Amino acid sequence: MIHSFTCQGFKALDDLRVALEPFTLFVGPNGCGKSSVLEGIHFLCQLAGRPTTDPGGLFAGPSAPRRLCFPGRESFVLGAATANGSFRVTIGTGPTPSGLVASKFEGSDDAGQWVELSASTLPRFAGLSSVARLRLDPEQAKMPSARQAGRSADLESDGAGLATVIADALGRRDEMIGRIEDDLAKVVPAARGIRAAPMDIELGVQPPFEKRTIKELASHNVVPGHVVQVKMDGVGWLDADLLSEGTVLVLALITGLHMSTRPRIVLLDDIDRGLHPQAQAQFVERIRALQKEDSELQVIATTHSPYLLDSVEPAQVRVMGLRDGRAMCRPLTEHDEWPKWKGSLRAGEFWGSVGEAWVTA
Repeated sequence: MIHSFTCQGFKALDDLRVALEPFTLFVGPNGCGKSSVLEGIHFLCQLAGRPTTDPGGLFAGPSAPRRLCFPGRESFVLGAATANGSFRVTIGTGPTPSGLVASKFEGSDDAGQWVELSASTLPRFAGLSSVARLRLDPEQAKMPSARQAGRSADLESDGAGLATVIADALGRRDEMIGRIEDDLAKVVPAARGIRAAPMDIELGVQPPFEKRTIKELASHNVVPGHVVQVKMDGVGWLDADLLSEGTVLVLALITGLHMSTRPRIVLLDDIDRGLHPQAQAQFVERIRALQKEDSELQVIATTHSPYLLDSVEPAQVRVMGLRDGRAMCRPLTEHDEWPKWKGSLRAGEFWGSVGEAWVTA
């Protein structure tokens, strides 16, 4: 679990340090750096899980270091404090095609001093590598999917592969299906069950996927796959493409949180997307229930919803703003007026009344 995250020179996060809770929510206007915090944490955790101190292809193409540095910077630093000590990585830029010329991995020693890590000492922070960042796309989550040869069923960061994950769990008679159904019904009361129906999928063909005759299939590269179906009260079984965006997103989120390969750190962009205010509160309750069962599970998310904030403790909320192109962040409870109103207003109500200007004042 990450107790605090530090960042220097990464995108708009030129000089940022933020304490993190087991469940932390970032709020603020569009473009203030909320998603960049999740991206920075994701990069850092992936680096911690590498067997060497070579970043490899992690910083290439759109993620080339030169594109990620704050204007005027030639490097950026990502760091975290954990129960095993502190860990930080410095990534430099240069003239190579990827823009990467230097990296330095450091950890705190017993005296609290920074020492450079080697491939043999890096595993001390390997626990951070159990991370997933979900930026769910309802259209991807709705799509039929098929297991790829040599790969286990897995939920992609955009929600693709949901049908395969559910089909795999049903085939194993995994108790996870019952738990997903129970949690889904709490957030979407009309949902009565889930299943993965068989469907032939044409490789390289874009949706919509249509069921074809045997003669039509003979001329295509077809593999057996599945499509997600949800049983809705009073309607019956519906294919995923007939479900609401919110229902599909909740199903994908809950499935990801219940998977046997669930990561220790889950990063969620726009956790409230497509959800009714009451459903937002229920989803927060589901996260709390999972964290009671698994004390090592950490969830870090962004939101724009005061209704969702009303369901969490004020100490779990981090408010962000932008000043002179630099992101700034403070706990909601640091607002001067919070002591006066903490007995009267919930977190979302208070945030809605004070906004974010105080963060950058």
